[in-house]
Amino acid sequence: MFLNNIINNLSWEIILYKIPAIIIGFTLHEFMHAYVADKLGDPTPRNHGRLSLNPIVHIDWFGFFALLFLNFGWAKPVYTNPRNYKNYKKGRILVSIAGPLANLTLAFIGFAVMYYAYTSLAVSSFWYNIVDNFVWINVFLFAFNLIPIPPLDGFTLLEMWINPRKYEQLNKFRNYGIIVLIILSISGILGKYLSGVYFVINHASALLFRGIDALIGLF
Repeated sequence: MFLNNIINNLSWEIILYKIPAIIIGFTLHEFMHAYVADKLGDPTPRNHGRLSLNPIVHIDWFGFFALLFLNFGWAKPVYTNPRNYKNYKKGRILVSIAGPLANLTLAFIGFAVMYYAYTSLAVSSFWYNIVDNFVWINVFLFAFNLIPIPPLDGFTLLEMWINPRKYEQLNKFRNYGIIVLIILSISGILGKYLSGVYFVINHASALLFRGIDALIGLF
């Protein structure tokens, strides 16, 4: 599976299409983690220089190239101190969900561009591929980060919803999170999950925009 991904992603055109999407997706994802933490009273991200839209401060270059060539990557995590939140549990949930929701929003914007621009205008294949990859990368970042496996955002959300007595059992799982993610990727399970999420969001977007068109048509 890894070798197939490498071979399928060696085209310079595909690389060119992916780069803007990865930079924007990573930057907004991590910025929103930092922004929400800052608004909730935690100065840690600001002190670390993460309250910025400068991609350089957010991109982990190994994770960047991994996503570019392997469809599996990550950015630099934003460090926070949840003790600074007025409400510890609520704060951790809001900060964790902020990044994935930023990517979901970007994906919907991409879907809107594809739906409205490409149904009414003659758009070159270059720009179509740019937007298509923009949508896919942001759906990936949304869905991938919500997987309840450490160190992803979904694991933090899982921690906040389970019985505190089970924290010790979850902490033992932290050391094996990366291994589990690699196994899921190699086995193809991760790809099927991401494709399924993309399918659902794609169809939900189409229904939403058709509904908007129908409402506009009434006036």
